[in-house]
Amino acid sequence: MADQISVLFLNSNGEGVATRVSVSNGMTLGEFIAAHAGHGVRFEDYQVSVNRDIEERSYVLQDGDRVSLLPSKVTGA
Repeated sequence: MADQISVLFLNSNGEGVATRVSVSNGMTLGEFIAAHAGHGVRFEDYQVSVNRDIEERSYVLQDGDRVSLLPSKVTGA
């Protein structure tokens, strides 16, 4: 089993770009968001999907997963 896996991170938190990220095998979605989504980003303020399915923070990331971060509420809307 590999120590690292590759995840594609689609961040709609102002950047709107896809970035391939290498993470530890066994990392949960909650740990990933805390480490890679930026300062002050709270999991519960976003809809977080993996491969187009909304997932819980306990989801264990798999090699090749596509993680999308979308605000649950748009400021000013």
